Amino acid sequence: TSQLSLKGVDALPATAHATDADLLSEVMEAREKLSECRDDEARRELRSLNARRIAECEAQVGSSLDAEKWAEASSALTRLQYFVKIDEEIREAMHEGH
Repeated sequence: TSQLSLKGVDALPATAHATDADLLSEVMEAREKLSECRDDEARRELRSLNARRIAECEAQVGSSLDAEKWAEASSALTRLQYFVKIDEEIREAMHEGH
């Protein structure tokens, strides 16, 4: 994040790409699937899928920073933030299920 700040890019602005319809759709779909999970096995499967999303975002952040593509790095960080939050929600649901 500090590299982006040094380049004058706000890494996670308040409205960071919030209108990205694809991202919002993906997040809503993940939350809907979580609400439909009836057991921890289903939650683990969803968490595994989400972990792949997180890994993809992390890789994109790294490659964007390496290529000095600051806007792409910022966008990937925004996506990462959403998917990390979903992971937290999945873990909470798994804990509540016990």
